Formats: sequence, structure tokens, C-alpha cells
Amino acid sequence: MRTFYHGKGTNEGGPNAWGGVQNSGNMMFAMGVGFTAPYISCTRHWLPCYDEPDDKADSVTLHFIADTSGIVVSNGLQTGYLLESDGKTTVTEWTITHKIATYLLTFAFGPFQKVSIPNPLNIPFHVYGFTKDTAKLRMLMQKRVVEALVYFDSLFAPYPFEKVGYVVAPIGSMEHQTMITLANQELDTNSTTAVHELSHMWWGDRVTCYDFNDPWLNEGFARYSESLFLERFYGEAKYWSTQHSNITGALTATEAAIPLHGAPFYTSPRNNYPPAIYQKGAAVLGMLRYFFGDSAFFAAIRGYGMPTPPATVTSDDLAEAFYQVTHTDVGWFFNKWVFGIGNPIFNIIWSRNGNSVKVNFVQSQDSVKIGYFRLPLVIEARAAGGRSERHILWLDSVRVNQLTFENSFVPDTLVIDPDGAVIKKIVGPVKLGVLQQPPTGENIYPVHVQFSPNPSHQQKIMLTYSQPNYTTASSDNAVLQVFDSNGNAVSTLKIGSFRITSNSNLVEGSFETDSLASGTYFAILLLNDKIVGEGQFIITK
Repeated sequence: MRTFYHGKGTNEGGPNAWGGVQNSGNMMFAMGVGFTAPYISCTRHWLPCYDEPDDKADSVTLHFIADTSGIVVSNGLQTGYLLESDGKTTVTEWTITHKIATYLLTFAFGPFQKVSIPNPLNIPFHVYGFTKDTAKLRMLMQKRVVEALVYFDSLFAPYPFEKVGYVVAPIGSMEHQTMITLANQELDTNSTTAVHELSHMWWGDRVTCYDFNDPWLNEGFARYSESLFLERFYGEAKYWSTQHSNITGALTATEAAIPLHGAPFYTSPRNNYPPAIYQKGAAVLGMLRYFFGDSAFFAAIRGYGMPTPPATVTSDDLAEAFYQVTHTDVGWFFNKWVFGIGNPIFNIIWSRNGNSVKVNFVQSQDSVKIGYFRLPLVIEARAAGGRSERHILWLDSVRVNQLTFENSFVPDTLVIDPDGAVIKKIVGPVKLGVLQQPPTGENIYPVHVQFSPNPSHQQKIMLTYSQPNYTTASSDNAVLQVFDSNGNAVSTLKIGSFRITSNSNLVEGSFETDSLASGTYFAILLLNDKIVGEGQFIITK
């Protein structure tokens, strides 16, 4: 018994009709996913199928009937071609012998020229484009994609499919399994898009996200593969500049508010492929490598990427792969950077006593929505003459971390995260000041101190703060440590005229400003030699 379907192939519709079947002049082609449709897989627009990635087809044979004005290309290998007796109709057969998710199926019809690309792996490598594009297409493949193919084959795992294929189209690009659609504007050999799409053969095609809560596993890996490619062939500086761009993207307000897991469902208006899954995804993978080191990182992703047989995967599978390699709990990382939102925002003050350095980290992001981050930070101590020394400090998931390390020389500067490897913000300069140890067991940071008037040209300024529960206000034990806008300690001022307001949690005091010039100042309030508050005020004289 056979069941027949018929109909006209369509695209996803809407304002950005990308997924589904496209018609452009004398070319017709299919794009596997939609950007704004209420579903993501778009093979349903031209082929009846179970159009979700959690159940891959074991193999697929496709027959295409077309006229002789062009040829049909598709996934897998061409296993048949017939010119009908009328001389006007062709039947082309393509066979896919590896497991495939439906959104990775494609076809393209047009007056293509076929170009075969030799490569050291001796993998069938065929690309298709219009005659006007074939010279650029050949150059891009030979100059960039062949070297990426050989590199990824050695770095990740042997190339997993029966061929490498590209077809040039007016829009793109998309990682259809063994027949990548490449937008014609990406034929410039300075573009890494063709490399990005090739890396999907490992990340997205061989191992495919179980559902579209985790497309970052496809796109984050492919974006990070661009960084790895640039590092290998253009140097470490190019790697870091690319990663810094990814981190900058991850810090934007929209992207920071979206978790990697489930990202498409947090966007409004709907965006099935928000930038977060690319830039933040690549930045997060770079952090995993930075935190755990090359040996553990590459061992873990190979374990994740080479299940037998090829599988669908989730973010939990990636976490498990890192656990199997490191034998340590990696929940501190995945819970915040993959399943959570936001990033740490630090205020940092440090002091020194000879070679001993004490650093006060305060996380000032929204503690209710985002929480606090546990992570290692590289600290580079520097001194005149170019001397430098690095240390790794582990921050716990609390608001205040006050940590100490011994340096081999007396530093005059601290640089936090000198490689720029971590998704974070530092508010203001890293200030050199005098630090006191907060009370044992306290996980709160100093309250905000308000100054009035602010700005002020008066001799005396009033301050108000909410009294911490472990202090008692007294004019005998209250001082204000004052730093200029460059973080230099300029004065320690006595606070007088203390009184508790009618709201018993609020305390008022005042201090004299005679010793301060016009400028912006950062101030730390100490009671009983303990930091209990901070704030900022401006003097105008």
C-alpha cells in the first residue's frame, strides 16, 4: 500500500520568510528552519514528515522530477539520474545513508555548474553554483574550507558523512547535512561563514539538539569553531579578538536576559535563532576551555560529540561529558551560564601589605533575578618595569568575596581577567584602598550610603544609611575612607553628629569637606573597623 501526497512547496511566511521553499529567478531551494514561524523545522513545507529533531530518519531516498533547464542537488550521494523519453524531463535520485533530522534535509534546483574539490582526506567534495560564481566558489573552498575540513577532522573526530557539499543561493546560510546552503555574499575568502557551516557537520548534524530548547548546542559550537579556526590559522590574537566580540554580544541587555537553554522561547517578537545562541554560546564554550584547560575541554567535547551511534543531545549531556572528564561537579557553571541569565557585575577594591594582596569583590547584579556567580578569576598583579604575575582566585556565589594572595613582588596595579575570557562587567576602576575584614559569616555587602546635598559646595555634607544588624552607630567608631575617581585614597574623615532617625534602621551623620578639592569621590563607610557601606559624592567649590 502506498500513500500519495501532493501540494505546492511554500516558505514559512511572515515578515522574514526564510524557512521552507524559496523561489528566486531560475532557482528553487529549501531552507531547513524558520526564523519567526511558531515552529522551527520547516521541511514540513515541502515533505510530509515528523518534523522534530528528536527522532532522526535512519536513511532517506529522494526522487526529484524536474525539467532540463537545471539540475537538482540534495543531501547524501546522487545514486540515479534518468532523462525521460520526452527529452524534457529528468528524474534524479539522492540517497542519504546516515541518520538525519528532517530540518537538515534540503534540495536545490538551478542551472548549476558542479565543481569537485580535491582534499587530503579524499572525501567526495562537490560544490554547486551559477557559472558567474564558480571561480570565487572554487577559491573559497580551496583556500579556506579544505584546511578547515582537515583541521576539524583531526581536532574533533573523523568527518562523519559520505560527502562534503555546498550550493550557492541568494540567501542563507544553512548547515543542511552534506549539502550546505551558502549565501552568495559569503563567497569572499575573508568570510568564516563557510567554515561555520562546515563545523555543523559535527555540531548539529552528527549530534543534534534533542529539541529546540537547545539550538545553542548547534550554533554556539559552530560559532566557537570559527574562533578555533582563526586561532589555528591566523594566531592567538585573532582568537581573542573574536571571542571578545562574542562576549560583548553576550553582555547586551537582550542577550544577557535570555538563558541559553530555551532561548528561542524567551524572545518577543518571536526569534527562533536569537543572537544569544551564537555569541553567548561561543563565549560560554570559550569560558569552559579557559576554566578547565585544553586537555579536559577537548576530551569532554569529543566525548559529547561522538556518541555511538550518533545521537540527539541536550545541555545536560554536555554537562555530563565535562563531569566524566573532570570528575568534579560542574553545576556551578551550567546552572548559571547555560540555564540561568545575566552575568556578574563587580565592584573591586584591593589593598596590599608588602607582597600580601587582599581583594574585595562585590557582585552588584540583581540578586533576586540573577543571583550570584561562583567562578574562578585570573588576577594579574603588575608593577613598574613590566613585572607581572598571575593568580587564580575562586569566588563563591555570595555577594562579597574578600580574598588574599601572596605575590612575589609589591604590585601597583591589579588587572582582573587579563585575557578578557569571562562574561562580566566591572563597574568603575579596580581601586587601591584600605580594606577591613567583614564580619565572619556575613554574606551581605555594605549598604548604599546617601549623601546630601550631592553635588555639594557646602563645607558639611550629611550622610544617611540603613544600619546593618551587626553594627551599632556611634560617633566614636565611624570613619569615611575617601578615594578619588582614579581609585587613589585621598582622605580618612571622621563622622560626627550621629543620630538614629524615627525609623530605627536609618542612621544620619555628617562630615567636613575642607580637605577635599572639587571632584567626584568614592567613599567607604567603616564602623568598628568594618566596612558597612559605600557611596559616591561630588564636591563643587
